Amino acid sequence: MRGLMMVPLAFIVKGPMRHLDAFDSDGRSLPLMGSRETSTLIIQAVLHVLHRSGVKDSRALRTAVEELVANEGTTNLEKTRNLIVSGKWGETEIWDRGLPLEDSVQRFLQNLSTDFVLIALIPAELAGRRQVLKFSYHWVIPPRKWATFIMDIGVAVGLANLKVGLPMHMPAGTRSYHLEFQTPPELDIRALSLPADPAINNATTSVDSSGIPVAHVHHSYTRVPAGDAHAQLRVPMRGLWTSAVLAALLTTTVFILALNVDGAISKLTDEGGNAAALFLAAPAVFIGFLVARTEHTFSSRVLNPLRAMLIVCALLLFAMAGSIVIGQQRLDLPSLWCAGAWISGVIAGALVSIRAITRVRYSRWFTSIPTRYGRWHLARRARKSSRKTVS
Repeated sequence: MRGLMMVPLAFIVKGPMRHLDAFDSDGRSLPLMGSRETSTLIIQAVLHVLHRSGVKDSRALRTAVEELVANEGTTNLEKTRNLIVSGKWGETEIWDRGLPLEDSVQRFLQNLSTDFVLIALIPAELAGRRQVLKFSYHWVIPPRKWATFIMDIGVAVGLANLKVGLPMHMPAGTRSYHLEFQTPPELDIRALSLPADPAINNATTSVDSSGIPVAHVHHSYTRVPAGDAHAQLRVPMRGLWTSAVLAALLTTTVFILALNVDGAISKLTDEGGNAAALFLAAPAVFIGFLVARTEHTFSSRVLNPLRAMLIVCALLLFAMAGSIVIGQQRLDLPSLWCAGAWISGVIAGALVSIRAITRVRYSRWFTSIPTRYGRWHLARRARKSSRKTVS
């Protein structure tokens, strides 16, 4: 065989695509057919499926199928569901209302109303050989609601993991389904999992908890699972988390030294004056530069609480510099600086203590304590029994 062979890869949501790539098992790039090129093929496939289901060919049927395949959005999905139930596309009757359609045909029509078929072209010489074809594209996670802001704070400080649902494309359409997740550089992957096969009782899930930035899982499906794949992500101690801790510790240290060193308040306000205020404004400006760090859009959702903590520390140092310029005759500096020390100290203490608790909780050393204690206890009992025997 010569030439190219068309291989459908997945249903992809209709709309502009970015960073769409496809590769074969050797890493070579594969050409992809555009939506306009695939529309003619898909329309003919839909007409063939409907003819086998007993639908008579007509001009109205062809027009309805062309609009179903070409249009997008929730309106197109609603019109498709109405077509399945009533046999009408809009106000035009296409087939009798009582015509039975198989479940697979109904799912096929609904998928085509919102998605298009991604088709790759591979050399025909590879026909009959098992191949692993990879495709990737830029996908957007729906905006999160304000109710999840508290959860974002827990993820940012390390108290919880961020669980993200990943769309699965035609998992039952191939002998084995593979999923790779490329972790954003600002986050760590804790686990990547695929749901179990619903057709098999007590089937196991596929999980990759290696922590490698490019996590990989694979599974075989005989039926489409009800759930999605999931990735659990965690904010690492490097990067913005470390910057927030250091900024909070620096701010706390400055306030504590100013409050506890003898004569520091009078020297800063009377003798230091503007020079002391400038000295305090410098680290505040530096902390402000840390806030402006660029990152992945998805990562910024869970890193924004840490960025807010950096802003609070910078504002506290600016407030301290401003209070020095105003002077202690107009302001109660000990009370203000004590409040600043408490705020920054709480931020630093919360970040460090939560990390310490979670690291101890999930560390191998902690989980192995019962086993170690059990071995020590058995060895101690064996020594006691041997002593009794000898005596």
